[in-house]
Amino acid sequence: MEANKKKCICAACPTYNECTARKRELLFCLLGKSRNCQLDELGCTCPDCPVTAELDLKNTYYCTQGSENEFRRSK
Repeated sequence: MEANKKKCICAACPTYNECTARKRELLFCLLGKSRNCQLDELGCTCPDCPVTAELDLKNTYYCTQGSENEFRRSK
């Protein structure tokens, strides 16, 4: 988990905001959507993230829509 946190680019995403920064939320693709902050979808960097590529993840906006596993279960 720590290795993935170091590769995570959530903090550079246009959707990432002051609240998520203050709460130090990262790795939405693995941990699920923000439970503490209201986010507006302002752009998504998930497709460019090394974690996304390494884990062969397919979705976007994990911070507002949930983790890859949550997405799979909803289908």
